[in-house]
Amino acid sequence: MVFPRWVPWLRGRRVPPWVPLTPTVLGSALMIGYSATLPWQFAADLSEPGGEDVLTPTGVLIGLPLLLAWTFALPVAGWSYYRRTRRPWRGR
Repeated sequence: MVFPRWVPWLRGRRVPPWVPLTPTVLGSALMIGYSATLPWQFAADLSEPGGEDVLTPTGVLIGLPLLLAWTFALPVAGWSYYRRTRRPWRGR
């Protein structure tokens, strides 16, 4: 949990927990928000099919489960990292 040698000015110092957690929290919020809109987007594309649809039925059947798995895995990984790197309580 220290910066590698090739990072100038920070090499050998401890990585603050907020450095990897900030993009994890922001990415998780964006993924959850986007995943919540997918059913409506897919229904709209099926009701009005066109030649340039972004969400094809095949793309949804393959991509949607992967996207949903990533949507759940990213916050779980962030929470795991937070629990592993947090400072211990003095009363424990």
